Amino acid sequence: MNAVEERLERIGEAWLAFTDDPEARIGRWRLDGDEIGLVETFMEAQTMEGSAVEDFFLRLDVPFADPAAHGLRLREAFIQEIEAAADEMAEAGVERWRPPPLGPQVDDVAELLALMHAFATTYRSLFPRVILVLLPGELPAGPDAWRWWVSRLAERPIPEHLRFMLFDPTAAPLLDGVASASPSTVMTLAPDLDPAGMLEQLARDVGGTGPGDLFRRYFVGMSTAAQRGDLQAALRLGDSAAALAKRQGWPQQVAVVHMAMGSLLLGSGQLKKALAAFGASRAAATASRDAGDAGSDVVVLQARLAEAGALFKAEAFPEAAQAYEDVVAIAREHGPEDPLLMLESRRMAAICYERMNRADGALHHLRAALVEAENIEPDQRLDTTLPYVVRSAWQLTAGPPHDGHRPEVAARIEELLGPEWPARVQEKLPA
Repeated sequence: MNAVEERLERIGEAWLAFTDDPEARIGRWRLDGDEIGLVETFMEAQTMEGSAVEDFFLRLDVPFADPAAHGLRLREAFIQEIEAAADEMAEAGVERWRPPPLGPQVDDVAELLALMHAFATTYRSLFPRVILVLLPGELPAGPDAWRWWVSRLAERPIPEHLRFMLFDPTAAPLLDGVASASPSTVMTLAPDLDPAGMLEQLARDVGGTGPGDLFRRYFVGMSTAAQRGDLQAALRLGDSAAALAKRQGWPQQVAVVHMAMGSLLLGSGQLKKALAAFGASRAAATASRDAGDAGSDVVVLQARLAEAGALFKAEAFPEAAQAYEDVVAIAREHGPEDPLLMLESRRMAAICYERMNRADGALHHLRAALVEAENIEPDQRLDTTLPYVVRSAWQLTAGPPHDGHRPEVAARIEELLGPEWPARVQEKLPA
């Protein structure tokens, strides 16, 4: 059993301890960063054949934006997920589920529980429990409202065959009070996962004394030092990894190391050094691309995008605008031409021009962003940064000297989002 498998086994043990507890109803994962990623990997593995988990569980990425109606939003998302899998279930010989109508009570939590109970009852012979994994995002409604909502859930008489899971970061927990108030209902799950130690163990397990083995140990060492907060050690190991890769003639590896070092430097506020690292990454990636190395196009693009972000953070708006324009040009010429990347690069370039009081440049990129949005699936457009592009373009063409572009902009927006676009866009923008 390797280091990753050991961690997944620990997660499985915590999962089963929660589901086997006759009183627990809410599993609170007290984890951070890469630890959460390991739990998500475990969850993904349980969707495959041969899973050790017999329960039916569903991840619901529903932003916590409306505290009084959050249960209803979860209910809607649950129904949509089940309906999306209806054909697949039918092929497996599972009868189609008909969700019950909303009840007369105006209680979002009660309606959610009633729906889950109806689903669980219908398929009781297939799985013992229904578990919802709640992913509320950045909590638009705020942490206090989230605590209030989870406490309401914890106070309800939830049947044994219904469970909930959520994440509560160790570094800044929000639900300690809720867990203390309902100790039998809310079970805290905190398996010892130690991602940094896992990486070190993986590197040791690989062994070997060749250049590739040594490079791998340097790179893993850099990652583990960074996770433990030792920036200087991480940078020293990064320098060693980059120097070794350069001696071996591995420009793509040089680029990847400098990219990682730039991210560490940027995170510590060392903008000038971060920009130098991102520049070195782009130069190495360009050399790798010119040599025909597969995958180098993506590294060139990522390096220039990282430079753009660092320049914007440094408020070097002319240089940042040029960098975002370069990202568009690189993607056009070499790929990958990701429509979301193109949209966001155009939007950020427009912001840079706005900060320089150059409305003409801003409008140029906003109009181009509307064109890029045509390549995004219609049902996904409002879930991107397009609403912000629409708002900026609409404001910029409200009066002279750019009001002559208003008809074109209006037609383009309606083509993208339909005639109801003002209300639809407003719903997506912060109040």
